[in-house]
Amino acid sequence: MKSFMIYGANGYTGKLITEYALSRGLHPIVAGRSKSDINNLASQRNLEARVFSLGGNISAHLKGVGLVLNCAGPFSATARMMIDACVKSGVDYLDITGEIAVFEAAASRHNELVKSGIMVMPGVAFDVVPSDSISAHMKRRMPDATELTLSFKALDNSLASASRGTSNTLMEAVGIGNKARRSGKIKTVPFKSDTHWVDFGRFGKGKVSGLPWGDISTAYYTTGIPNITTYMDIPFIARFLYRAGNYFPGFWQSRAIQAYLKWIVSFFPEGPNPKANNSASATILAEARNSSGKVIRSILHTPGGYRLTTLSAVAIIERVLAGERQAGFVTPAGLFGPDMVLELDGVSREDLT
Repeated sequence: MKSFMIYGANGYTGKLITEYALSRGLHPIVAGRSKSDINNLASQRNLEARVFSLGGNISAHLKGVGLVLNCAGPFSATARMMIDACVKSGVDYLDITGEIAVFEAAASRHNELVKSGIMVMPGVAFDVVPSDSISAHMKRRMPDATELTLSFKALDNSLASASRGTSNTLMEAVGIGNKARRSGKIKTVPFKSDTHWVDFGRFGKGKVSGLPWGDISTAYYTTGIPNITTYMDIPFIARFLYRAGNYFPGFWQSRAIQAYLKWIVSFFPEGPNPKANNSASATILAEARNSSGKVIRSILHTPGGYRLTTLSAVAIIERVLAGERQAGFVTPAGLFGPDMVLELDGVSREDLT
């Protein structure tokens, strides 16, 4: 079996994935830019360590590696450089992003990636493995679907339930505008008063708002459905900031304001504690519609975001190391199908209509 690397293994999510990989009998190379953190982690777990930043000769640090899982976000700042190095070194690439721009950038390189022979699969995490899987399920149920709506409900939707890295990514979106796919194209739409209640069946109701989830990109490549909208029950403060970003977006995207927002995030806890992780859950409602107006609804219930990310990332690592791979840009459900997610502990699916 080829060696694989977890870059950003010292971050909150990176450590969770590393620990779970070890419990599955895997022995990743742990890597990152913090010498003390990475060496301490490697020493504690008897693993190989590689310390490097993404500004130098990354390829020199990928020798003997067949697969990289990038856990160092925001991925808008790290994915391109790591993918460039993977292309140069012939190494498959995974990450745990949920950023639309990262998916789109990788998709635009598909022909280059096929030619190089490597696979690039961003989003092997809560965003987008479960939602990509239920999107593929909806396409299977309704092959002529023209519209897809995904609504997300978390048991705990407070900012305290997010890691610092996730919170930083959320802050980067303030002032950019919401996204939706219309007629196959990604469009920027304002964050507006589209908050509404959604019935999640036996999992209760949730108050959701438009949010630029990664599926605006990936669900299109997986299903070909041309019109995609995503909603989530985001915290009030996040909803307020996103709507404020409709006004003077340049102000919110300025270096000084982004630095200030991230300074605030630096006071947040590193991430939820183990008890909160193990008790958290999430529900995704998928609705598909065809040109005749017929609507179908399915629901996917999962463990909380960080637990699901841990399970899905390691499951995909195991599959890729076993040879389940395809050169080019691929999505999780595009390669593994709509039912792979059901193999993960605590995941269930139900067709409502």
